[in-house]
Order: sequence, then C-alpha cells, then structure tokens
Amino acid sequence: MDVFCLGVKNALYKICEASEYPEILARIHSNPAESMERQHPSCARKLVEEALVYAKDLGFEPHADYRIARLIFGDIEGHACPASFLFGKNGKPFYVNGPNDTPAIQRRILKQLERRCGPGGYDYLMMVGDPVKLSG
Repeated sequence: MDVFCLGVKNALYKICEASEYPEILARIHSNPAESMERQHPSCARKLVEEALVYAKDLGFEPHADYRIARLIFGDIEGHACPASFLFGKNGKPFYVNGPNDTPAIQRRILKQLERRCGPGGYDYLMMVGDPVKLSG
C-alpha cells in the first residue's frame, strides 16, 4: 500500500484453511526486517479505504486484485477507528517508483500527477539501478 500517492498499489491474497493461519502469522513475525504493531482491524480498513480515496482523487485505480483481497475485511467497519491518517508527504502527493515500475509506467504516473496537481503540485523520487541486496 502507498499512502504517499498510489493507494492500493498491490493486492495479494491467498485463500487458506484456518489451521494454516498460525504458521503464516509465525512466518510474518519471524522476519526481523518487519516491525509489527498490533492495531484494531477497523484501523486497517480505514487506512486502506482512505488511501484508496486519496489515490482515486489523483486519478489512480487500485490494483485489480483488490476487488477480491478487500473481502478479508468482512464486516469490519472502518469508521469505528478513532485514528486520523495523513496522505501524501509534506502536503503533496509523493511518487516513489517501485522495482516493477517500467519507464512507461513511471511516465504515465508522472503525467497523471502533472494533469491533476499541476507543475510543482507533487514530488517524486526515481530510484535507478538494482536495489542493494543485503545478506544476513
């Protein structure tokens, strides 16, 4: 998910048996690079849905798999979350290209931001080259 610009950038889902859940959760928690903090499910839904609205206002649609992946929220109500979320960075949309964003995708996103926000109305960071791989 991208709270700076694109909203629901990727959506992955896996339908599994309830008995598989503890193993999946253990794998997630065993990754030292990921820091997790317990949150109420309503806040997760609110964050995702508000990021979706922010991105739609900029002209970006969610990843196609979100249509199915969103079903994970079930009957959880996002409005039950008391937290407030900010989108963009320093008051403006901020695009950072991802490792799978081709030059054509990057140009399309920047053109859309230019159309919607005007010159200087958004910021971006383009990473070039291969990401550094850390061994450990």
